[in-house]
Amino acid sequence: MIPSKKTVMLNLIVEDFCLQQFLNGMENIGFTTSSEYNFHKILASLLDLDPENIPDEWLNTYYKYYDTACQLNYHDKKDLFILANKCLKELIVLNIFSL
Repeated sequence: MIPSKKTVMLNLIVEDFCLQQFLNGMENIGFTTSSEYNFHKILASLLDLDPENIPDEWLNTYYKYYDTACQLNYHDKKDLFILANKCLKELIVLNIFSL
């Protein structure tokens, strides 16, 4: 079964949040990380936005949730999925009203 576009986007956001939690944890114990994965550009592209010209309001919204995800304690992905779902809903609304 092929996952829906929404499922793909939701999982992409969650994995981005998980990766950032991991990188922040590594930095907190003294390791230097310099990874730039640009998952937000893939997500923007899936929402039919130009990944090289993403509106500031869209980016600010994504990074607001991104920062919140970094503050969550990692026990399982449930809280990240809840946060990612809220993030995706807000990004979709922003996308609709920016057309």
